[in-house]
Amino acid sequence: MLYSLRLPINYETYIPGSNCSTIYERFADNLHPDKEGAAIIANTVYKSLSGDYGGLKMPEFFSDHMVLQRNLPIPVYGIANAGESVHVVLNNQKRSAITDAAGKWVVQFPAMQHGGPYQLKVESKSKEIMLNDILIGDVWLCAGQSNMAFPLKSATTGTEELQRPGIKNNTLRLLKLNQIAETDNKSWDSLTLAKVNQLQFFLGTWQTGDASAAANFSAIGYYFGKKILTEVDVPIGLIDIAVGGSTLESWIDRYTMEHDDLLVDVL
Repeated sequence: MLYSLRLPINYETYIPGSNCSTIYERFADNLHPDKEGAAIIANTVYKSLSGDYGGLKMPEFFSDHMVLQRNLPIPVYGIANAGESVHVVLNNQKRSAITDAAGKWVVQFPAMQHGGPYQLKVESKSKEIMLNDILIGDVWLCAGQSNMAFPLKSATTGTEELQRPGIKNNTLRLLKLNQIAETDNKSWDSLTLAKVNQLQFFLGTWQTGDASAAANFSAIGYYFGKKILTEVDVPIGLIDIAVGGSTLESWIDRYTMEHDDLLVDVL
């Protein structure tokens, strides 16, 4: 499945392929929390009362070398301590926001034509984040099962492609989102559990499309991006978020399924 990011999406609530449990499901009897559940509740209450959300942070996919969708408004968002002012600069345009009680902030820049590279600067009173080498172009999701996850290095022509002198193309950017853990009936360590409890199921940052980044990227996605790059002549960003064995409905957000007569019974 290849999706173009030309339609509005809910940037805060939906993570493709995720199965987000409610907090009470971590209670041993659905009423009283176990040790882990009690710690989550205490930490949540502390943050809410103190407004301390750990300072300025952004999702990991806001990184150097990223591609932002052209011809659509550009949202930039993250977390900081409650009530803090956050200032964002992109292409000499400045936007500001004040975080809400949950520490969330979002600003929006007007649509831009393809181009770059640009810098994105985000700062609060105590921290600054500077992202470099940002392009404006077309962004595509490479989603699906193991056939989409199949890496370029294992393809019949993969070795030849990776050794091609001209493989490094600065206008092709790759974001491979890796699962933080396999759901294979093996116990997760404390670090993995902490990430899952924060609904962090995938990790990855943008890379330029050179051999080191392309080797483990989706072969289908890579060849698709290479072809479309020659046809549209704008920067192309590919996001590899394939999960082997995943069902089709796992790629549909819960709200859509709840409001569709054909899909609601799948939940």
